[in-house]
Amino acid sequence: MISYANALVDCYMTGPTEAFVVGGIGSHYENRKAVILYTSNAGDTWETRFISSRIKNWGWKISFPSTNVGYVSLENSYSLDSSFFAKTTNGGLNWVEKYYGIGMEYREQGIGFVNENTGWMGGYNKFLATTNGGDNWSILNIAPEFSAINRIRFYSDTIGYASGLRVYKYTTEDFLSNINVQNTIPGKNNLYQNYPNPFNPVTVIKFEIFEKSVSTIKIYNAAGEEVYSFAHGYRTPGIIEFAWYGTDYNGNLMPSGVYFYRLETEKYTETKKMILVR
Repeated sequence: MISYANALVDCYMTGPTEAFVVGGIGSHYENRKAVILYTSNAGDTWETRFISSRIKNWGWKISFPSTNVGYVSLENSYSLDSSFFAKTTNGGLNWVEKYYGIGMEYREQGIGFVNENTGWMGGYNKFLATTNGGDNWSILNIAPEFSAINRIRFYSDTIGYASGLRVYKYTTEDFLSNINVQNTIPGKNNLYQNYPNPFNPVTVIKFEIFEKSVSTIKIYNAAGEEVYSFAHGYRTPGIIEFAWYGTDYNGNLMPSGVYFYRLETEKYTETKKMILVR
């Protein structure tokens, strides 16, 4: 087994004798690459299905929401400033790395999908959510004492749990609706300037609400056409952050230019300008 991997973290059985395992290959984490292995005979022999193109990262957790679609979280070293996960759409025969974050604070470990498109990743600092199969991720900031979510498991489309410093139970309500990132209640609604600005490829949009309210963020191009929005939901008081990767609803990259993002709540609206540079 040492010829295939030096460290293994997670295993997923697809049948009585078929399984995937994930981990890393390399004698030390500084030269280790993420690896995904597969066996069809209960571990008598193994074949390599994926090796990362980058060093200083390793496979952590596996999630297969369907027979064909699967995901693997790839934890990276502190010294890397770009983060990826692996995805398959043909039952694990082939895997591709997909970029999701910039900055050394991303060290995602747990990953779990309730269906082919809706899922979460968590790790040391960030808790992320996607509704389009990982093409875009929203940063769900929660209070620091409740962070470090590194296990996410779904047993059906209504039963799921996540764990880290605390245990979380999945609810079928809008999964962005109950994120409260601070213990203190802010005094007024506020839409912050996105950062960085100008940006490429990703920027963070943050807003603050002081009372329970339905709220949403909409993004418009310079012609006033809506190109993207973040989940419309009922939220409790606090600060919420989203990451926009400069794409439209179909995942297409938007061109350079001026864009506007608008916060809409039941009693408050505000619009700010941002600049995308390709």
